[in-house]
Amino acid sequence: MNRVKKSFLSGKGYYVVLFLCVLTVAVSGYVIFSGKDDRIPASAEPAPEAESERSEPAGAAPSTEKTAREEEKTSVPAKKPEEETKEVSAEPSWRKPAEGEIARSFSGDTLVYNPTLDDWRTHDGVDIACAAGSEVRAIGKGVVTRVSEDGLAGVTVVIEHAGGYTAVYANLDPAVPVKTGDDVEAGSVIGKVGDSMKTEAADAPHLHFEVLKSGKRIDPAILIGG
Repeated sequence: MNRVKKSFLSGKGYYVVLFLCVLTVAVSGYVIFSGKDDRIPASAEPAPEAESERSEPAGAAPSTEKTAREEEKTSVPAKKPEEETKEVSAEPSWRKPAEGEIARSFSGDTLVYNPTLDDWRTHDGVDIACAAGSEVRAIGKGVVTRVSEDGLAGVTVVIEHAGGYTAVYANLDPAVPVKTGDDVEAGSVIGKVGDSMKTEAADAPHLHFEVLKSGKRIDPAILIGG
């Protein structure tokens, strides 16, 4: 009787132990899994895409802000006023001082015959053939620096023009409408053709015209043509 009871308890104890083990595993699993937070951690969430880095949908028109930036990069800057001014030549334009053809040219260092004095000398200007009383006009804007009557050149008007040019208008009539210090414009009447130049008295009526550039005589035809 005791042997049978011991055998029964021995078999039953095995199942009790097995049951307790299973129960322990189940409780442990429940505790572990029920304590977990099923939410996604903040660090694991994808970062919001920056506005500037979002790609525009295919076929969509570019934004106004982006187009403005591109135009700003490719646009050519306008010229500054001072840059435009630098492109304009400082060399003034000239007009002829009297109507007529050049009867005697500038000789430079070459000696030419002077019929009035019956000798050979340089001719420092040009003689523009025109009738006595013809108007003589300033070749450009300038300031009258001298009005005089020379025993050789006759009645003379000297005008300082722009660019370092000095013009000498000689063999004029004594009735000169300008005086020293007067401002003149291109084409202003400064006198009339006369016969006051003693060194060219044998020549036909003309305007004797000379030009100096920075104090050195040059051929007036370079400025006024033939």
